[in-house]
Amino acid sequence: MKEKLRELLPESLKSILRPWVNRYRKLRQGTPTQVEEVGSQKTNYSGDELANGLNREKKARLDEGELIRSYFSTTSRKGDSGIPLCIDVGAHYGSSARPLLEEGWRVVAFEPDEKNREKLNGSLKSYIPEKLVIEELAVSDEEADNVSFFRSEVSTGISGLSSFHESHTSAGSVSTTTLATYAAQHSIGAVDFLKIDTEGFDFHVLRGVPWSDWKPGVILCEFEDRKTLPLGYGWKEMAEFLIGKGYEIWVSEWHPITEYGKAHDWNRMFQFPGELSDSDAWGNLLAFQDSVDPKTMESLLNTHLNLFGE
Repeated sequence: MKEKLRELLPESLKSILRPWVNRYRKLRQGTPTQVEEVGSQKTNYSGDELANGLNREKKARLDEGELIRSYFSTTSRKGDSGIPLCIDVGAHYGSSARPLLEEGWRVVAFEPDEKNREKLNGSLKSYIPEKLVIEELAVSDEEADNVSFFRSEVSTGISGLSSFHESHTSAGSVSTTTLATYAAQHSIGAVDFLKIDTEGFDFHVLRGVPWSDWKPGVILCEFEDRKTLPLGYGWKEMAEFLIGKGYEIWVSEWHPITEYGKAHDWNRMFQFPGELSDSDAWGNLLAFQDSVDPKTMESLLNTHLNLFGE
């Protein structure tokens, strides 16, 4: 019934309702957020202001996945079957996958945390198997069995292959694969959007992409040197790797994390190369095969950026 109702809604109304529906889902699912986020302010910043940064008091929030979804609405990329395909590595509860599925995308979602995967299956079961495939494998740059996996009671969003927080406890073991191996096994010939959020292993995932066979139109991956330097790489190394693959890189920088399990504060967006305003900052790299006009990025940011402070 809910799917039929969605089909009847005009796209203009869906666009208005989607941010509020997503916030409601995140509250129900326990995704870190704050009650004050019920009333947000939209923005009208210039590109220079967005590059210079917003202070913490603005309590700025940006959903980079939604920004990229909007970007795709202006392009004609459509996978190898005529239907756009997203590979979601670290799908959590499906907050990134759902809006894409609602727009007719196909999604392959990797979620090795069995607790997260149970909620993912429950919330998106109506899309299985026609549009959505959920895999229990972890993704890295090598295939292996019995790899240690860790979970936190502080935040469901920091499960992974690395124990980087004092709240992490052992959650057994998982098997890892590479995207090259998985793509060969499942005849995946083209990917429109590759989203990676593996709590430190994002560069490992990138190294396992079958670059000679396909290049995603857009890649979204997380960085935080406090997590990844102990694993052997920093954010610039990952950005330069993607530059070497022919991508244009935009850096979505967030203020340093003060506490997991709470809402975080967005800072700014700038085009790589460049420097972070704080060495402890974290954020996401947005890698585009096609060049993005700065005015287009400015418009996308003002559409999806929300302020919950002064």
